[in-house]
Amino acid sequence: MKCLNCNGELEENAKFCSNCGTKVKLYCPECKSSIKQGAKFCSNCGYRLTDNNLELDDDIENDNGEIEYELGMDAEKEKDYEKAFEYLSISANKGHNDAKYFVARLYLYGLGVERDYQKAFMIYKDLAEQGDSYAQLDLADCYWYGDNKNNEKGKDIRKAFEWYTKSAEQGNPFAQERLGDIYSLGGIVEKDESKAFEYYLKAAKQGSSSAQWIVGARYYCGTGCKRNEYLAFEWYTKSAEQGNPYGQCLLGEMYQDGIGLDEEYKNYRKAIYWYTKSAEQGDSDGQYHLGYCYENGIGTEKSYLKAYELYKKSAEQGNPDAINRLKKLEELGVKI
Repeated sequence: MKCLNCNGELEENAKFCSNCGTKVKLYCPECKSSIKQGAKFCSNCGYRLTDNNLELDDDIENDNGEIEYELGMDAEKEKDYEKAFEYLSISANKGHNDAKYFVARLYLYGLGVERDYQKAFMIYKDLAEQGDSYAQLDLADCYWYGDNKNNEKGKDIRKAFEWYTKSAEQGNPFAQERLGDIYSLGGIVEKDESKAFEYYLKAAKQGSSSAQWIVGARYYCGTGCKRNEYLAFEWYTKSAEQGNPYGQCLLGEMYQDGIGLDEEYKNYRKAIYWYTKSAEQGDSDGQYHLGYCYENGIGTEKSYLKAYELYKKSAEQGNPDAINRLKKLEELGVKI
């Protein structure tokens, strides 16, 4: 059976045409009753049906662009960016704001279309002014970094701060985390560790694994908040369980030292478990700590070779502690 819009072949029981996105909903030209694909006669009036006399329902034009949006997102997941851009552009032209957002991303990164920073910027700006918190975040990023392939053209740190704030006020956790960074570093605004902590905590409560380990670190050090090892352990755990390599390494340290657990509750095996998780993701601190455990037989059998291998990986990323331990092992004659 062929699509009545583009004449492309329709898959059996398809809900829309995979070629043009037309919704497959047909009706009898005689009595206007809805009919199923493949029907030879109208079940309501008995009219004989052929591909040539079937008619499209009135909503076939899909004015809101939802069908094209779904097709575009499916193509994007398959990394078929040219097709994604094609469908999402059609949807965006019909006023679909989510499609517009992703079209901007494709322009920004040059996926499926020639990179066009200015087009991406203008789409983000339009959506941001309509109140889209993610467009506000990306617009802020555009102002923060500028066009990094054109001498940072358009960079405006203060405007970036304004849009991060607008996005954060709508509850966007990524914008909240950025504001945490900004208040922690100071410069654009007066440095304020308490305010930085507030923003990090807001993002952490929404599930940001990076904000969670930062909150844990701040509770551990008492930066912008009252020091609390138990809450540090709690937030490291939340971050680690989401797969964040930094949270995993820090949680490993807590188990190794018994911090947040009381001294008698040291658990070297759990420390090894979390260091391994972190190291496997390439975190240099996780690699260093796991190497240290192998070198000294902490929670595992002593193995200079495994320690050397892990120190080497960590040292290659510039970890100074790993570089020093690597030299010590080489002085002992350990080398791979």
